[in-house]
Amino acid sequence: MLERAQPSDEPSGLSPIVIGAAGGITGALLAMATVLFFGYIDNKIRTEAEARRLLNMPVIGLISRRRRYKAKSLKNGIDAAAKSGLLEQYRTALANMLLSQGTREVSVSI
Repeated sequence: MLERAQPSDEPSGLSPIVIGAAGGITGALLAMATVLFFGYIDNKIRTEAEARRLLNMPVIGLISRRRRYKAKSLKNGIDAAAKSGLLEQYRTALANMLLSQGTREVSVSI
């Protein structure tokens, strides 16, 4: 042995601040890459124009996305849906489908 090892006064390696910053940036980049990847593989039809373009058919009805109602009973749930206009959208879509099939008698009741 040539000489004894002496402990240094300052810790070696990177500071915890640098390691934390590098971890934060890496995490943010991985999160953005994940969001972009799942957005890329999502194949849902989201707009009327997109449906027309992909299907080459006319759109006979649209049902808008509404927030969910937490109803305590069936009657409250139906009342909330009626107030939101959701039932009317379903009735319109159903009537348009029946009329597009050439059915003479149309009776829509929901």
